[in-house]
Amino acid sequence: MPSGTVTSGDVTTDRFDGSPSATGRFARLASWRVAIRIARRDARRYRWRSALIVAMVGLPVLFLTSGITLMATNDVSTAESVPSLMGSAQARIQAEGGGHRLNQSPDPLSDLNGVSVSGSAAFAVPGFAPDSGWTTRKVQRLTGGNVIQSLDAYLHVIQGDRRPSLPVLGIDARDPVARGMTSLVSGRWASTPSEIVVTEAGVAAGLPRAGTLTAGPDGKLRQLSVVGVASAQTQVGMPFLVALPELVRGLSDPERTSAAFLVGRADPVTWSDVRRMNNYGVVVQSREVFQSPPSDAQLDPTVAKDISSNQRQLDLVLLLAAVGLFIETTLLAGPAFAVSAARQRRSLALAASNGAEARQLRRYVLGQAVVLGVVSAAIAVVAGVLLTLVGLTWWKAGHPDLVTGPFEVSWPRVVGVFSCSVVASVVAALLPARGIARLDIVSVLAGRSVGRP
Repeated sequence: MPSGTVTSGDVTTDRFDGSPSATGRFARLASWRVAIRIARRDARRYRWRSALIVAMVGLPVLFLTSGITLMATNDVSTAESVPSLMGSAQARIQAEGGGHRLNQSPDPLSDLNGVSVSGSAAFAVPGFAPDSGWTTRKVQRLTGGNVIQSLDAYLHVIQGDRRPSLPVLGIDARDPVARGMTSLVSGRWASTPSEIVVTEAGVAAGLPRAGTLTAGPDGKLRQLSVVGVASAQTQVGMPFLVALPELVRGLSDPERTSAAFLVGRADPVTWSDVRRMNNYGVVVQSREVFQSPPSDAQLDPTVAKDISSNQRQLDLVLLLAAVGLFIETTLLAGPAFAVSAARQRRSLALAASNGAEARQLRRYVLGQAVVLGVVSAAIAVVAGVLLTLVGLTWWKAGHPDLVTGPFEVSWPRVVGVFSCSVVASVVAALLPARGIARLDIVSVLAGRSVGRP
């Protein structure tokens, strides 16, 4: 039979050369190429029908892509966490051991999660009593670096007839070690305990850019001079105020105050340094460890087990999301493909009467699924990423206190969603394709039946 093109009603089919050379693997590949080409033609020809299938397949992909992108942006990576956590320091230290040695996780954002207390008493820092409190001098003796204190606290501020409790960062921002946690926008840094700096998030909340403000608990209200405006971000969020530690200690609520020490030195704080300092009862978050995490063999067995368990939980969540996408896409797109195939059964019967084989009709329906699945998934992925970018930009413009990382797309996960959607489209079209392949040509053309029993 000579090769050529046959047009029958709504369907255009390409005939295959029946010579012996057009058999086997190459014939099957050629058949699929023809099916894809015909599917592209019909997708352009029947736009509304195609648009319905694109919507059914694309909507779940759009929502899932947008969610993945939003999660990736909100998930602050190790490198992204360093400036807000410790500025330009080599390490951030918290005294949380309660007089006992610690085993901590290298996870930079774990903070006090992933820290276990051993039953052994903590070592005493040379030159200091075992039960003495932690000060900058004591941390300096332990680490051998330049140490400044950092406080995350809340300060009551008078705003008209209200006294909201606002987040404040207590740090000497003039020290180079603090560079990265906060940066000056206008004015100057506070140099005395009677001065304070308002952040851009604080200005958005109604705090003044200049002048004075009254802050402090009942009975200890103080008039503070606003000397500058800054941008700032810490591990706990966006502070509204930046002041010297002396001021914050004197006016903030002690029960809502978290103290840490920032260590600036020439040598990095390695994982072995972290483990050594854990013996003194302190939690150490190290810039070097963030950039070069230790292997599982270097971790305490309990800590390594917790990290592995967390990773398995994340993998399980992603797997469930992929399965949900597969099922949802199949259920939504299946009826659309069935309706499309039912509307074309007479045209397909005419194509079969002109020499098209059952497998060619089946591949035609599956070819539609491949073409429309790829197109809809591609459109949905691009739309999901762009909508998330626009939405986040708009939301952050009105909420400067919103803490996120830089805009980020998790391409491996997005590609996985794309692939899963295309496969689900093909699976959704399998049942209509099998029904079309069983067409009884005579009955269909006579209008009596749609297929063989």
